[in-house]
Amino acid sequence: KTADDQRLPVMLSARALFDRGEFSGVMIFLQNLRESKQLKAQLLKKTRLAAVGETVAGLAHCIKNLLHGLGTASYLVDQGLEEKDTELARQGWRMVRRNLDQVEQLSQDLLAYAKDRRPQYQIYDLNRLLEEAAELVRGRAEQEGAALEIEPDPSCQRVMLDPQAIRRVVLNLLTNALDALSEAGTGSEPKRVVLAAGRDAFGGLTISVSDNGPGIPPEVRGNLFTRLFSTKGSKGSGLGLLVSQKIAEEHGGAVECFSPPGQGARFVVTIPDIAGQQHPEA
Repeated sequence: KTADDQRLPVMLSARALFDRGEFSGVMIFLQNLRESKQLKAQLLKKTRLAAVGETVAGLAHCIKNLLHGLGTASYLVDQGLEEKDTELARQGWRMVRRNLDQVEQLSQDLLAYAKDRRPQYQIYDLNRLLEEAAELVRGRAEQEGAALEIEPDPSCQRVMLDPQAIRRVVLNLLTNALDALSEAGTGSEPKRVVLAAGRDAFGGLTISVSDNGPGIPPEVRGNLFTRLFSTKGSKGSGLGLLVSQKIAEEHGGAVECFSPPGQGARFVVTIPDIAGQQHPEA
């Protein structure tokens, strides 16, 4: 404490003193950390404000693009109704539906990213979860002309996780894979996405999503899990991978990306198997 009875943060270190090989005392050093802690607090506050500003700017750009898409779609619907052109009205309505789906996806990602939550664990069949997620994007895969394959693992039939949250991770990764195949265009090799369950060397659960698209350059991989980074231009907000990473970390796991040159991309989610640790019979 100081002379006016205020608490003072200090760093204490000590060193033993010896005289001709015999212990003779201890020298103690006290360093005042008040100013250092204040500077660190100010730096942290500025960093958070900068992150908020960057996030808001990125979201504003994303929302502007969505509104522009809705405006174009509504114009086509109006023209189709005015000219009694059913096909034109349907084309506009399909655009409205796509943009509304993107608005819903963005709002769900924002809620998932902004809210701190604990996983709602329950015993679940991971293979079934992958099939449910694949079914939700199967129509999109057919539109892209991509084969969607599932590789189940019998050892993952009874695991403990948050099914709703992990399903969201899988959907994000599947959507990214299909986006990559869409941008790849038509090549000599058939488009393919493989969704697989498995276990790592330590018995943890793994979920992998692989595609044979153009892959991800090394300079891009370094930014994949940074704030609102997207390679999709106006089509992406960059929140999907951030949300996936956050959910994996809430489970005590991680998301990794592997993309050898010319061999597409593979995202692997690894989470501990709590059921196996707490309930061996599961």
